[in-house]
Amino acid sequence: MNQLRTTLLSAAAVPVLLALTLPASEIVFAPAEGQSVTRKWTNQIHLSLDDMQMTMNGQPLPMEIEMEMDIDGTTEVEVTDRFVAMAEGRPSKLRRTFDAVGSTGSFAMEMAMMPGGGQTRDINASSELEGKTVTFSWDPDEETYGADWFESEGDDKLLEGLTEDMDLRVLLPRAGIEEGETWEIDVKRLTGILAPGGNMALVPDLDEDMGGMPGMEGMGSGMGDMIGESLEGTATAEYKGTREMDGVTVAVIRLTIDVESTNDMTEKVMEQMGQMPDEVGEVSVEYMDVEIDIEAEGTLYWNVEAKHAHSMDLSGSMKMVMDTAMTMSPGGQEMQMEQMMEMSGSFENSMTVTDN
Repeated sequence: MNQLRTTLLSAAAVPVLLALTLPASEIVFAPAEGQSVTRKWTNQIHLSLDDMQMTMNGQPLPMEIEMEMDIDGTTEVEVTDRFVAMAEGRPSKLRRTFDAVGSTGSFAMEMAMMPGGGQTRDINASSELEGKTVTFSWDPDEETYGADWFESEGDDKLLEGLTEDMDLRVLLPRAGIEEGETWEIDVKRLTGILAPGGNMALVPDLDEDMGGMPGMEGMGSGMGDMIGESLEGTATAEYKGTREMDGVTVAVIRLTIDVESTNDMTEKVMEQMGQMPDEVGEVSVEYMDVEIDIEAEGTLYWNVEAKHAHSMDLSGSMKMVMDTAMTMSPGGQEMQMEQMMEMSGSFENSMTVTDN
């Protein structure tokens, strides 16, 4: 009886002993050379006006402006990536085809003093990158990627704002990880998550009226332009173990992000500002500063066998403050307008990966 009891206890202990001796899970980026994947990113925002303050020549307006405003925007980026050559933890050469790049959205404003009580407009944008292919090559001396056209032609300025990592490597732990373990994410590199692929060179299609409204150019240009490179805050990840999803084993990584940025968009707005109505005269944007605050949670699913991202979802709240000053000369008389808009709403970001 004692021998049987000992045997049963030993058998019961085997799973525990195995669990203690198994190595920590390895969540690494190491797809096979020559492998090709298609990624589809979708970013959605909805913002409503909370407050607006406006002055003319440094003085409050003689009348109170009551206005409601809603902005909706969806940016979609679909690329096909081929891992031409791999190094440890990253591609040494990656070829990216921009299958589809664009954004759609709407702008709705209600104000009693406007004709018809307000207006509703579409805000759509497209990119010259769509349909073109770019090769990213790692430069060991500069420790960064260079981008060149591959069997495509385009303005080299389009290459300057692109980033190679669209596979969320910034979110991964640096070494083997145990279930329940957490780690800090480099906030400075989160722009690649909130605005994947870098600057997609989105150009808004604005009519004459919309071109004259400060801020609409920025909304058409995408999250990357508004966020800039000044992200601060905190971001953490927690390993939640593995599960089966779509027929593959995925590592589950829970994400929590609380970040903010301040970005000067003056030059960008001046570049994209359309022709103003004649009665407004000459217009110059003195400054446009955009502050963005995002609090979001989500989950990264990492394909353990293929060793690249499987999918990700991220959602939460977003606040934006847009501070603008511009001069105009109606009737030949110079006038300065200052405007501050505070908006808040929701933010959603999702990504899926398909092996080709």
